[in-house]
Amino acid sequence: MVSMLALLFFTTTLTIFTSNLYAAYIYGYVIDSEGKSIDSVTVSILELKKVTYTNADGKFTFANISAGSYTLSFEHQRFNGLLKNILIESDIDTVNINVTLLLKEFVTPTIEVKEKIEKSRFDELLELTSTVEGQQLQRKLNTTIATTLKDEIGISIRSMGPAPSRPVYRGLSSDRILITEDDIKTNDLSATSPDHAVTIETFNIKRIEVIRGPKVLLKTSTTVGGIIEAIRNEIPLELTPEISSYSGFYLESANQGYLYSLNAEIPLFKTIQLNGEITHRQTGDLKTPIGTLRNSSINNFNYCLGGSFIKNDFLLGMSFRSYSNDYGIPGGFIGAHPYGVNIDMAKDQFMIKLLKKDISQNIKFISFDFSRSYYNHKEFEAANIIGAEFAVIDYIGFLTLDYKVNNSKLKTGTITSGIEVRNFNVGAYVFTPPSKLLNFNIASYHNFQLTTNTSLEVSLRYDYNYIKPNPRNPFSNIGFISSRVFNTYSLSGTIIRDFSDHFSFGVNISKSSRIPTIEELYSEGPHLASYSYEIGNPYLESEKGIGSELFVQYKFDRISGILSFFRNDFSYYIFPRSTGQINYSTLLPIYKTFGIPALLYGLEFQNEVILGYGFKWKNSFSYTLGKIKDTDSPLPMIPPAKGITGVEYKISKFNIGINCEYAFNQNKTDEFEQPTSGYVIFNAYSQILLQTGKFIHNLSLSIDNLLNKEYRNHLSRVKSIMPETGFNLRLTYKIFY
Repeated sequence: MVSMLALLFFTTTLTIFTSNLYAAYIYGYVIDSEGKSIDSVTVSILELKKVTYTNADGKFTFANISAGSYTLSFEHQRFNGLLKNILIESDIDTVNINVTLLLKEFVTPTIEVKEKIEKSRFDELLELTSTVEGQQLQRKLNTTIATTLKDEIGISIRSMGPAPSRPVYRGLSSDRILITEDDIKTNDLSATSPDHAVTIETFNIKRIEVIRGPKVLLKTSTTVGGIIEAIRNEIPLELTPEISSYSGFYLESANQGYLYSLNAEIPLFKTIQLNGEITHRQTGDLKTPIGTLRNSSINNFNYCLGGSFIKNDFLLGMSFRSYSNDYGIPGGFIGAHPYGVNIDMAKDQFMIKLLKKDISQNIKFISFDFSRSYYNHKEFEAANIIGAEFAVIDYIGFLTLDYKVNNSKLKTGTITSGIEVRNFNVGAYVFTPPSKLLNFNIASYHNFQLTTNTSLEVSLRYDYNYIKPNPRNPFSNIGFISSRVFNTYSLSGTIIRDFSDHFSFGVNISKSSRIPTIEELYSEGPHLASYSYEIGNPYLESEKGIGSELFVQYKFDRISGILSFFRNDFSYYIFPRSTGQINYSTLLPIYKTFGIPALLYGLEFQNEVILGYGFKWKNSFSYTLGKIKDTDSPLPMIPPAKGITGVEYKISKFNIGINCEYAFNQNKTDEFEQPTSGYVIFNAYSQILLQTGKFIHNLSLSIDNLLNKEYRNHLSRVKSIMPETGFNLRLTYKIFY
């Protein structure tokens, strides 16, 4: 712990020291006539032929600019262009430019649904650590959403081979981390078992957000975790001025994988927008520095068609998506099948969105969202004998009202109410009883501006849950299997104080709730692909905890960062734990579900420094400790302390970088858990954006594990037989036309 704090102190000190060594710097924001930020504006210094692009906040930056007079050009396909003259008087100047662009006359009105909940001060404060988009997202695109986010602060990867990897945040897993697509939660079983994959194809995602704080209660009752939101807008949210499309491919060397994709956006009759996409991914077995991880291949096919009728402030849209994924679970370790298990997974989802904007002066919009999904999952032994089958039908509907108050300390608010009906069915050798879940929820979120430099966010949520197994069984070996009712409430509040233009301080306090899953309650028997004999507990209570977080952000012209300390104190924490015993009829290790007091706490640090001459230095560090409060023994599957430090060089439309990823030993393990050693690996990347006529080319090349280092992921269930991926070359190409 001392060495980690010393490293953190050294990094922070060096960062602050080097922040004073730069030349002139230009930064600014681009907004529209309504004050909304404009993403992807091309900003050029004509005399220097330097080019950059605005991010989601409309911000752009230029570093290492000499004194002189310059002309800045601002271009965007939906807005009128603009030229702006500036004067830099000396090589140490900092120039701030704010620009407003006007819509071109031929562009039809649009409804910006994603901005339905305005950015709060908390959103702005955590923008550095919570969003991946644009060129950065394309460079990080990987096989799964977990591996795409692997470099983000606080994120670790739970895995059982490449396909079923899932994000873990601050040591929290299961459905404490809600994964959603376009505000609808993914209807899969990835939260319940390490062999189940997330049903998201990453290649066409436009933006990924890690949502924290009070806003999570609009979607989930678990405040101490978070929401990973994949934004792809499969229901079109705006009319495009003309037909546009892009295609792309992805190649990967470590698994001889490839992907191809086609995407099109077609406007019709000035009121109808159609979007469509198709993607196919194929990979072989994964190569590691010491051998091949057998039976780890992936075959994924995904397509979607969506359409919207958009007129003035009204939108009616719908979409259909089909997703299939056939993948392998490796074998060869204790409890595993010698040749592994194969999984065939498919999901069909139909969605409807109805939106009316600008209802009155204070009501910004009312929307209704509905989703019906069917998920099917089969597990096969090597002889093609089916060992387990899961089928889940999910209906989700929710109504959202968003309002804004003028001349009041209460700035904005959101009220949402929803219902979910889930039918959980099993087949083959699965001994969890078929069950039905009914959930009703209501939540509200409010954003206050208490003073000029003090803001407050509060939210609350109530959930009613009814779980009915079929049949009831009073004579089960694990207890009386019967219907359960859970009434839960959750609260969250964040207060932020800006002490100056450079320093902000914030505190978050929350009361978190989570009901046990159907599997945690009623499982009693072998689970083929997870290589475990699972024993549930029908008497489990709802999970309860108090979360607290303290964070400090500093932000200067060339240096910014955030330091957070968090503590999640659970009076009742639900988790599966190895008993160290074997079920001798199946020869599988027994995992039993417990509900006991637990504590998770730790720290995170992230900063970014502009070094000048096109160079940028980035650092991140996260450390989580978890223990069972009654015995003071470690919680199982807690990630080790981890950090990333790297340098990026960017000039015009080209950038290149190298980073070092390191992790410490993880010896704080549960009784029957395998410890892991620390490691240091290096990764590199380059990216270029080119334009030829009407075509825009985005090409990214990444090298993972540059030195082919052998290392093991502590949260991997297969770490005893094979390390993580060896040297891996990834090529991603997209062409827009």
